[in-house]
Amino acid sequence: MGGLVFFEPVYIPLCVILKLLSIPVIFYLYSNLSRKDQMYFYINLGISRTEYYIIPFAVEFVFFVFLMALAAAVGYAF
Repeated sequence: MGGLVFFEPVYIPLCVILKLLSIPVIFYLYSNLSRKDQMYFYINLGISRTEYYIIPFAVEFVFFVFLMALAAAVGYAF
């Protein structure tokens, strides 16, 4: 998507909407295919289940938006 936005920055809203729609699918696959004993290691460290599931997706989404903005800025520069 970064390459698409680099050449055509007008596709930023479409890419963000597609990313928001793909997050529930990835969350479903992540929660069903992951090993359940791995989660208890993090819970014993004091991380709640909500934090265990939400933080990776939030950080990845913020990085995705940053990448889109960077690709658009560089694309507009050329």
